Amino acid sequence: MASVTIKSTAAADHAWFGTEKVKTRLGNFEFKNSYPAGDSAKRLRDALAFNRTVEAYLVQMHGVSWYRVWKGTAEAGEGTPIQIVLWQSLMDGATLLLTGNTETVYGLCAIDLKRDGPVVIDAPAMLLGGISDLWQREVMGIGPTGHDKGKGGKFLLLPPDHKAPCPMAI
Repeated sequence: MASVTIKSTAAADHAWFGTEKVKTRLGNFEFKNSYPAGDSAKRLRDALAFNRTVEAYLVQMHGVSWYRVWKGTAEAGEGTPIQIVLWQSLMDGATLLLTGNTETVYGLCAIDLKRDGPVVIDAPAMLLGGISDLWQREVMGIGPTGHDKGKGGKFLLLPPDHKAPCPMAI
C-alpha cells in the first residue's frame, strides 16, 4: 500500500499559526489552544468595542450633523416654518457646518413635510442646488446638472404619508 504525505503550507503562509502569539498594530496577543490567553481576551474585546464605537460614530455623523443644521436653520431668526437662511458671504473657519466649503454662498431651508404638509419650491433658472434628506442623500438635483437642466421650475414635495390627490398644475 502506498502512503501519501500531505505537507501543509498554512503555517508558512500565515506565519503566526502554531506560534501562539500574534503581533498586530494593537500589540501582541497570546493564545493557548487557539483561544486568547491572559489579558489578550480583554484587550481584544476592548479593541472590538473601540472599533464598533468609531464605526457607529462615522455611520451616524451625516444624520446627526444635518439634524443640527436643520434644527439651527428652523430656529434661526423668527423660527417660522419653511424659512430660508442665506449666508451673506463666503464661509470661513468659524462657520459650524460639517461639509461646507469656502467657495459657496449657502442657502438652507429646513422643510418638515410631516409638520407643514406639501411644499412647492419655485427655483429660478440656473440655481445650483438640490433637495436632500437628513442623511445627505440627494432626493433631486436642481440646476444645470439637475432635474430641471438649469431651466428652473416648480417642484412639489409631498409628505411620505400624503393621501390627498396631487394638484396637476402648480
